[in-house]
Amino acid sequence: MRNRARAIAIARRIDEERTAKVRTLMMSGLILLSIIIGLALAGALPTPV
Repeated sequence: MRNRARAIAIARRIDEERTAKVRTLMMSGLILLSIIIGLALAGALPTPV
């Protein structure tokens, strides 16, 4: 019974770490997207926006 509780706790911790990594990846992706959109709006990128 104690081993099961420990396994659940470990799985929960791994899941939290995974969601944190995904969140940081999404944030960096959003920042990159906003920079690219800002450059395109400023006319720095050779793309028809």
